Amino acid sequence: MPAVADVRRAWWRGWRKCSPGWAANWTGCSRPWTRGSFRNWLPPVRRAAATVRDELRKAVEVPVALQPCIRDLWHDHVLFTGDEVTGIVDYGALRIDSVAADLARLLGSLVEDDRDAWGVGLAAYQSVRPLAAHESMLLYAYDRANVLLSGLHWLQWVFCRGYTFADPRCVLRRVETNLRRLRRLTEP
Repeated sequence: MPAVADVRRAWWRGWRKCSPGWAANWTGCSRPWTRGSFRNWLPPVRRAAATVRDELRKAVEVPVALQPCIRDLWHDHVLFTGDEVTGIVDYGALRIDSVAADLARLLGSLVEDDRDAWGVGLAAYQSVRPLAAHESMLLYAYDRANVLLSGLHWLQWVFCRGYTFADPRCVLRRVETNLRRLRRLTEP
């Protein structure tokens, strides 16, 4: 499973690389709009990391069909006219993978944790191409991994790499959405 293996590598490489310097970077950060949200991100990610790591370890072994997948298919990359999809942008992460990678990323970004809405999305997809049992199981592992990695990427970009953004409010909204989903992920 290419995406699962990539997620596992990215997670642990990023976590080890950035975690020692995050606290120091917050203190001297010239972007105060980020401090609170990122600080709030760390406790739930620490609670969820081991569970998601174990799920990914199991997911690597799951036999599923592979095909070309966009792998960065989320709501901002899908263009609509009314209710109709009229385009998809950003094919930079395209690779051979399981459709579960694209479905999890898209549904997680569109409907977050609304399982009824996930059901509607999956039913629409399966009216065209049914999912195998293993693919369905992978959806939720991918989604939880996406929730963890999204916050990690923003932490790396803002604090470790010092990236700047034209509209910091957009970044903050993404981080706050991620934090909301991460908190739900760690609720009992």
